[in-house]
Amino acid sequence: MKVNKGRILKKNLRMKSGTCHYCGAIIPLSVNRHFEDFVAGVGVDLIRVKRVEQAYLRRPVRFMERIFSAREQAFLSQRSFSAAVLAVRFAAKEAVSKALGCGIGPVSWNEMEILPGISGIPTVVLCGKAGRVAQEKGISGIALSLSHDGPWGIAFAVAYRNQKEEAKGND
Repeated sequence: MKVNKGRILKKNLRMKSGTCHYCGAIIPLSVNRHFEDFVAGVGVDLIRVKRVEQAYLRRPVRFMERIFSAREQAFLSQRSFSAAVLAVRFAAKEAVSKALGCGIGPVSWNEMEILPGISGIPTVVLCGKAGRVAQEKGISGIALSLSHDGPWGIAFAVAYRNQKEEAKGND
């Protein structure tokens, strides 16, 4: 493959390709084919901690009941939590809804639980409409990464399909 003035030129490539909407570069799509079989959706959300802190301070009880499930509230009440912890868990719910492919609206904040898993790794539990959306799309789980630093929090979610379960269904 040769690169010429920012464009990738096809030379002896036997694969389907697409074109970048911005620069016109040729993008080989077969590279992503296996990835698309496994990954059902990706979501990311970047949030200002101060924004969530202000919402919480205005109406703390209403905020907690609207955004977090009873299990999440129980977990958060067991430890002292900072505004950054609330913000990153809020961002996680946004990222999960994007990974599901529907965003907030069709699914409720409380239907996506962000709970501590093994070794503190955040675990996503879906219930209600969020669980049904995941089931309809063949999503078997969601991997989640959370981080916060200073005024920012970020969450990255990857909804994935279980390859072994799909193989059983195709027999």
